[in-house]
Amino acid sequence: MNEFIVHLEFAKILGIFIFSTIMITSVMYFIFKKNRFIKYIPGFILMIIGVYNLFYIGNDSSNLDRVNRLLIIMVTMVSGFIGLSTGLIIGIFKKGKE
Repeated sequence: MNEFIVHLEFAKILGIFIFSTIMITSVMYFIFKKNRFIKYIPGFILMIIGVYNLFYIGNDSSNLDRVNRLLIIMVTMVSGFIGLSTGLIIGIFKKGKE
């Protein structure tokens, strides 16, 4: 049961990152309505961080550090993808109203 609780802690971290990415994407859209590209920046930044860590993991020699890097890769890539998807969904819904 203790191993399951550890995985729930990772799920909490992922949930916090996803929620904050959605909120940042939404706030950036409402602040910069004229420039459509701005709402995609949080997702792109998180994806770049994930790809950087993915390439960095090949050069690392410590096994424990690799596991931590895999967690960072998973969280940033999933959050970045959801941030980009949120920007796309906001753009689709707001396009008909403009």
